[in-house]
Amino acid sequence: MSNGRQREMGDSDYQYIMECLLPEWSLHFTNKSIDYADDANRLGTKGAFVDIYRKVGKLKRAIWDGQELQGEQPREILIDLIGHCFLTIASMDQVVSHGRQDDE
Repeated sequence: MSNGRQREMGDSDYQYIMECLLPEWSLHFTNKSIDYADDANRLGTKGAFVDIYRKVGKLKRAIWDGQELQGEQPREILIDLIGHCFLTIASMDQVVSHGRQDDE
């Protein structure tokens, strides 16, 4: 998974993130979300945290422990984590704007 553009020597981190990684993430997130409809935040902020926790464990095993993964690889996991973080923020913002406790 990549947008096809390699990072060039003169690219700042910010430039590379804005021009390459964010568009790549947006396309990936949109394509992966199609099958979920409106179910993404059905379980609220705590449910979103579970998704993050599960992905972080898998990422830790691959990067820190050196375990070879059979399915998605660390880069894809990180792209997914960005989406899960945004979904968690959206859930938290919804809780704040509606003045209710999470997961009511």
